[in-house]
Amino acid sequence: MVKLKIDKTDMVGLGLQLLLWVTMLFILPAQFFPNLPAAFLIKHTLILCILITLYYLNSMVWVPNYLLKSKTTNYIGMVIGMIFIIMLAIHFIEIWLHIDKIFRNENASAPQPGRKYSHFRIDYFTLLLLLIDIGISTSIALFTHNAQEKEIKEKYEKEKISSELDLLKSQINPHFFFNTLNNIYALTSTQVSLAQKAILTLSKMMRYVLYDSHQDKFVLLSQEILFIENYIELVKFRLTDKVKINFIKPSPLKDHPLSPMILMPFVENAFKYGVKAGEESSIDISVSQSDTVFSFQVKNKKFANPGMDIERHSGMGISHTRRMLDLVYPGKHDLKIIDNAEFFEVNLSIQW
Repeated sequence: MVKLKIDKTDMVGLGLQLLLWVTMLFILPAQFFPNLPAAFLIKHTLILCILITLYYLNSMVWVPNYLLKSKTTNYIGMVIGMIFIIMLAIHFIEIWLHIDKIFRNENASAPQPGRKYSHFRIDYFTLLLLLIDIGISTSIALFTHNAQEKEIKEKYEKEKISSELDLLKSQINPHFFFNTLNNIYALTSTQVSLAQKAILTLSKMMRYVLYDSHQDKFVLLSQEILFIENYIELVKFRLTDKVKINFIKPSPLKDHPLSPMILMPFVENAFKYGVKAGEESSIDISVSQSDTVFSFQVKNKKFANPGMDIERHSGMGISHTRRMLDLVYPGKHDLKIIDNAEFFEVNLSIQW
């Protein structure tokens, strides 16, 4: 069963059709023949109704159910058959209205008894209007279908990206919290007060991760920076004075929207491979911005085994962050990673 749904767009289309067909059927002929017979007005009114009916029959039934389903032969057969039926009907309408006599400038009275109208005269003007009607309705139906398909595809892609981003976040965040909980566990046996303070800080971070970062696709830059500062505060509980942490942030800070948890894997990676017990080290974190570009840099001394590829051994963090950057900032970000025997450096720039 075919359901016909007419909205405001269809009403506008109906109005434009009426304007077009009334112009061609009534206004233009009246310019050349001011005194059109009533029979012509009746005929053209019937043709107007036929054109509008054919328009919607073609665009809402035939095109969706035949042409768009690759039943081209059936579609063409229906169009040709319908045009033939309409032309035959127009012929009988002309007989009924005595158009043939008017056309030959004869008396338009009732036909004489026994007179037969065996001559079939093709109304080429009406045939042209029917072809135009079919062409317009088919073109608009195909254009509307393609636009709807494009809209559905774009919506699907957005939903797919959103789902993938949520999946990536769910994979990155537990990875971070497992490491942090291990650090707090180490404090509980030696420094209880510090462990309590660390738990309070961690609860703030969990609220950000579980609620703030999942409510919207973007958060404010200030929120992401505060999250990094809280993380550094947690890490400091287990570090000695031999580890120097330099965190530079812009002043004044211009709050821009930023994808949440996009920076954290790089920071976590720096502390994972840039700190070694009893060794002096430094971790440099820098955030800078302009009106059009956001820049983020992390650099740490490397204590991994010689020849180890930190990015490959850093778990799911960096590889998934690369994927998130590709999804959220396609063509608008630049990520460069320098990995040598002495240090590991990340340089990320994002266009606002």
